[in-house]
Amino acid sequence: QLRALAGVLDSLERKNLTLAAAAQNNAALLKRFDVLFDWATALAADPKAKGATNAIRLLGRQPEREAADLVLLTRLLEPTVPVQSQKVALEMLKRNRSPQAATLLLTNWDRFALSLHPAVIEVLLSREDWTKQLLGALESGAIGRNEIPLANRQLLLKNPNKEIQHAAETILKSSSSNRAEVVKKYESALTLPGDPVKGRTTWVNNCVVCHYFRGEGANVGPNLGALTEKTPADFLADILDPNAV
Repeated sequence: QLRALAGVLDSLERKNLTLAAAAQNNAALLKRFDVLFDWATALAADPKAKGATNAIRLLGRQPEREAADLVLLTRLLEPTVPVQSQKVALEMLKRNRSPQAATLLLTNWDRFALSLHPAVIEVLLSREDWTKQLLGALESGAIGRNEIPLANRQLLLKNPNKEIQHAAETILKSSSSNRAEVVKKYESALTLPGDPVKGRTTWVNNCVVCHYFRGEGANVGPNLGALTEKTPADFLADILDPNAV
């Protein structure tokens, strides 16, 4: 029933109709829908429960529940939540139009796993007003400029909205001027012994979303397995100042 209701809502949205308008003369049906929305909220709050993803697809889709649902959807992005539930929660946030959705994503940024950050950025870039909020967070330092993947940087710098494009140029280009100082600051790390166990944790949390290595990862950035001639100093510079080369 939850899945069927989500399908009905999808069809109505394509026709620019609301559920209340479509069933305005059927109070009993609307009451039944309210029961389903109540059920969905309770089930979604337990993302490991059977059927939770169907429940999550109903969140944020009833005006009177929207604000509370957006808070719940944001909570469903925390690291303890199953990946599939996180994915559906992000989809529902992306299709929402409320400025609150972007505000919640930015406010809770540090609570999300680093591996989820690129997907959150994709959501924030899906609407112009959300993109402006993201740029504001970058300018204030709430989000690090180096946390924006290269592909997304290019989208910002080539945005058809001139206001966004100029803001991105100012914010992102100003971040590259002090990279040499940052590299120098971390040079002492080159004298430390390597720890492959800690290294793997760092790889999973930060690198695997873009780089491929030993059967894991993606081909967005260079294949790390092919960089056998790189020294630790090379990696230090490439990680902290990727635009240098």
